[in-house]
Amino acid sequence: MEAFSRQIYSDGNQAWEYLCGGLAESPIHVDLEGNTYVYTQLIYFGEETNPYTIIVDGDTNRKYDIFLEGNADSYSGVASLSNGMIYKFSPTWELLFVKKLVDHTVGVVASQEHTGDSVTPRFYPYLHGLSYDESDNMYLTGYVELTMYMNGMGGELHQYPAYVYWDSTHFAAIHDITSAEYCNFVIKYNTYGEVVWSNQIHTRGEDISGDPDKYARSAWFSNSYNENAVYVLGWGEYGTHEEALIYFDNESDSLKRFQPERSTICFFAKFNAATGCYESHGIVPAQTAMCGKKPSAIFNRVMAFSTINNTNRAICQWRDDGLFIQSYAVGTSATLENTSVALNNNGYCLASMTANASVSFGNGVSVGSGAVFALYHNPEFTQPFVPDDSVGIDEYYQNREREIYLYPNPTDGQTTVCGYMYGYRSIELLDLQGRKLATLLDSPHGTSLPEIDLSPYPSGTYLVKINFERGVSVVRKVVRR
Repeated sequence: MEAFSRQIYSDGNQAWEYLCGGLAESPIHVDLEGNTYVYTQLIYFGEETNPYTIIVDGDTNRKYDIFLEGNADSYSGVASLSNGMIYKFSPTWELLFVKKLVDHTVGVVASQEHTGDSVTPRFYPYLHGLSYDESDNMYLTGYVELTMYMNGMGGELHQYPAYVYWDSTHFAAIHDITSAEYCNFVIKYNTYGEVVWSNQIHTRGEDISGDPDKYARSAWFSNSYNENAVYVLGWGEYGTHEEALIYFDNESDSLKRFQPERSTICFFAKFNAATGCYESHGIVPAQTAMCGKKPSAIFNRVMAFSTINNTNRAICQWRDDGLFIQSYAVGTSATLENTSVALNNNGYCLASMTANASVSFGNGVSVGSGAVFALYHNPEFTQPFVPDDSVGIDEYYQNREREIYLYPNPTDGQTTVCGYMYGYRSIELLDLQGRKLATLLDSPHGTSLPEIDLSPYPSGTYLVKINFERGVSVVRKVVRR
């Protein structure tokens, strides 16, 4: 393993390899037969005529020619190419296979001429998620950045569609400048390192330096396997224009907007592990939601950490068809990192994270900063989630929306709308005859509990109307003292 940590110089050029170290959820895996899988990142400085040959087995001096062609021209003082590398070793450390993530000898993009590099544009793969099934098939997620989206670095030279190849037949398609910035992928490999299938998330829009309303981008991170499905956790943002879109197999499978302004979205996507076909997705219905790390799934439930509205941390729970069930608040003003959850068949959910301040988990449980673990137990986790004893989805929403109330009520001015506020769009103030007096909130939100201010209005009884994105409204009386 010496080659993983040393730098090699040749004719003033250099290349080195290192373990993913933060770029992957877990860069090393050992299967039931004792084989070891290692994912690494390779950084290369060199000339097209001087490709790098990496030594991957020091005992036998076995070598592998990676041929990262490319002139080491500079961009902002940095000259490099990078690629992901995948290794498999036997229990006796015999190298069984080694391969590159991106096979650019087949072709990275079509008709690409790049400043300082006549062979291929610079591309930077980030390996963020790694999981395995019972047969040790590997599922890898992450994204590739290509400099073809940068002005002055190929941004004016690209032609679409362009492709990032994983092998001679599997690739990710880049349709515009947004998907060149983050080309997201999920790939399945068999135990021989061969690509079985690949899929991706698509974006449609413009660069942020162009029209911000048409701006769109997304990034895929970690993944987990459960019962012939792969769950990928990701993040995205886009503007208000219809040309700004984040979607899966086709544009009808897009991430739903919950706010008119550009904001961030935390989501999971479900793929069939046998075929690679997209099946469903769910989002955190809140403004500026950011995803945590590795999701976990059991039966038809999916759980993952999320940061909601920049400050509120929560463990979010979905049904695997995308229905948002609920969230468990994690009260803290701390910065949380390395957040992940794990579910088991006994109804336990283990949450782990690192924090730079104290963290509260409810029920009087709180801990200080540092490495933090919390164990939740809910026997319902061991059962598939069915809304309200097998009622339909619409009835589920109706039952939850009946629980909505205002507190305090009566109020001297300020009051909060409490309850299951999934995807509400606006809140209006009406008189008792149903005539609209004012729009109190006119931008879509998510599950956050909105505060409304009645202090500008005379004492009396009013109606508060909450309009939901699914086309229904809930009306509650409120008394202004």
